[in-house]
Amino acid sequence: MRYFLMVAEERHFGRAALRLNIVQPALSMQIKALETALGAKLFDRSRGRIELTDAGRHLLPEVSLAVAQAERAREVVPRLLRGEVGVLRIGFFSNAVFSGKLQAHVEHFRRTHAGVEIVLEEMNAVEQLVAIRTNAIDIGYCTVFGDTEADVTVHRIATFPWRVALAKTHPLAQAEVLTAEHIRAEKLILYAGGRAESGQLSTLRTLLGTEPEIARYAPSTIALLASVAVGLGIALVPATLTNIGVAGVVFRPIVPAVAPAELHLIAHRRDTSPLVDAYIDSSVLSDGADQRQ
Repeated sequence: MRYFLMVAEERHFGRAALRLNIVQPALSMQIKALETALGAKLFDRSRGRIELTDAGRHLLPEVSLAVAQAERAREVVPRLLRGEVGVLRIGFFSNAVFSGKLQAHVEHFRRTHAGVEIVLEEMNAVEQLVAIRTNAIDIGYCTVFGDTEADVTVHRIATFPWRVALAKTHPLAQAEVLTAEHIRAEKLILYAGGRAESGQLSTLRTLLGTEPEIARYAPSTIALLASVAVGLGIALVPATLTNIGVAGVVFRPIVPAVAPAELHLIAHRRDTSPLVDAYIDSSVLSDGADQRQ
């Protein structure tokens, strides 16, 4: 088809063969083979010069498009293998946004990978694990994770101190700092979703020295803060949530200090693509993050 385009452009077999860096008989044989395959003459040689036949004129735009697409494919595949193009699907938990980590990573990545389409979907830690294993997403951001999974790579990218979220009208809101004694008798609200609340629960047990009284589970950060705002209980949350303004909610530090909340980036250990590897290299390793196997 490239030979056909060259002859159509030059209207001369000798000049076309020269530009293609082949001998003229070989070019003539290729054009003849194409005409045989199509069952139609493409060039009229009867008037002392070469002209396209009706079949050749109709074929020309189709061949031009096909060759252009083939050239584009030849360029795209190496770029795909280098992680420069494609679609990257990212699952995230709210703390990835409130901490600014998600925005910083995506912005840094897009500086060198402008041809990559980024698709974002909010989901909790358990949903992200399932989505990673079923290839529904490529990358996940989990606020807390728990034990490392054998088929998932886990990169710790940030840690945050805990804060107590409570209604502005709550009696404890008058205190500047809260202690375990302050909250031991309080009704607590936790994130729902298995591992999504395991970090909170473990921290509360350590802090209180007893089993906390769980009033309810919230399916999302907004639902949790809404429940706090209307006085249904108090909640232990990562300090990054203090960056958002929620009417009727205040945040207080707690003593003694306990193990911080962690934000992790996860990916499938084996089924990664060059695109995923490029994102991790750009956003995690350049961040100086700590990788746990």
